Amino acid sequence: MSKREKRFVSALDLADRDLAIPSALTRVLTEQIAAMEAAWAGLREGELLYDSRVDTYEHIEKVRALMIRAAHALLVRAHVHDRSKLESPEVEVFNEFSPKLAEVEYGSAEYEACRKGMGEALEHHYAHNSHHPEGHEAGIAGMSLLDLLEMLCDWKAASERVKSVRPPAPAAAGRAAAPDYDSNLMRSIGLNQDRFGYGDELRAILENTARELQLV
Repeated sequence: MSKREKRFVSALDLADRDLAIPSALTRVLTEQIAAMEAAWAGLREGELLYDSRVDTYEHIEKVRALMIRAAHALLVRAHVHDRSKLESPEVEVFNEFSPKLAEVEYGSAEYEACRKGMGEALEHHYAHNSHHPEGHEAGIAGMSLLDLLEMLCDWKAASERVKSVRPPAPAAAGRAAAPDYDSNLMRSIGLNQDRFGYGDELRAILENTARELQLV
């Protein structure tokens, strides 16, 4: 069996294994396998000199494996996010300041005073959680794409815990009044552009990602 034939069979085997994964890809993978089997039959009969789908399927499998690796890394981050807040030297300080932070506007002088008052506990948090630009010597330029995505999710959640700069929206008939929280992630992205010094390009990427993930 030639090297090319071995690659073809290897790609076919990979696609077969993927069918064991319950997902929306099942139909697509089934079609891929059928096409590969047809091409393989032609190759064995000497009727097919080159079929680009062999290389394409191999490329798809490699990209899929790398994307699954990235997704796994994100899942790990989701499980360990902010765990350091649950223990000393952070938990005692967050017990004191979290209620205070919830009552001040993000980016205000009062907010910054609270952050300063958290002192070494906050520095410890930054140093042990890579999704904070403050924990990197190069700031946001020292972060990875995974850091940035976790950071964006963190900003979204945090934006729902602090006071709004605007009055709450009027309640609809028969519904409770809207909470006085600033859930506008776009505002946080704008304020943090000045705070962390990133450019318009990264700001646009963060905003586009927020829209795609339906965070806004």
